[in-house]
Amino acid sequence: DGRQRKLFFTTNDISMICAAARYVLLRVCTPWIRFVLVAAHAPHSGNTVEELEQWWADLAAHIPPRLAGWPVLMLADANAKVGAETCDLIGDFGAEQGDAKAWPFTSFLRSQGLWLPCTFSCHSGPTGTWRHPNGAWLRNDYVALPSQWAVKTCTSWISSDIDVSLQHEDHRAALVRFA
Repeated sequence: DGRQRKLFFTTNDISMICAAARYVLLRVCTPWIRFVLVAAHAPHSGNTVEELEQWWADLAAHIPPRLAGWPVLMLADANAKVGAETCDLIGDFGAEQGDAKAWPFTSFLRSQGLWLPCTFSCHSGPTGTWRHPNGAWLRNDYVALPSQWAVKTCTSWISSDIDVSLQHEDHRAALVRFA
């Protein structure tokens, strides 16, 4: 009918699938939406390609087979630079030159059908979420949305208002608003 309704999550709607030091997977199931929420902090780029491939494969393996068809929504410090090589899930907005160590992350995105709003024109403002010791802001953190969701509107931005620093500002939050 076109009217907006307020919808809320209850504690009964959310259950933990698994948790470890670098990730949490939650099952979100309501009468109006269901999805797997993945919050992940990938190993840094100092690891080998093989170690990164194994980490992302292990993360994917934690999604139970009974939920394999469910949409996945991901919040990730992926420690990966993307956008130089584009596809329908990863655009060229704010592209950074990655290397072979970004492939495990982009492979995970493709296998889960996730797209990165911050790499498309729906992103506004700066793209950097992590400050390198040399002072440059780079994009390492992402909100990834399920491509199977029919998104009507989407806005992506980096917040400088959320302070998560312990000693000095070196991280900024990646945010997305969509309908």
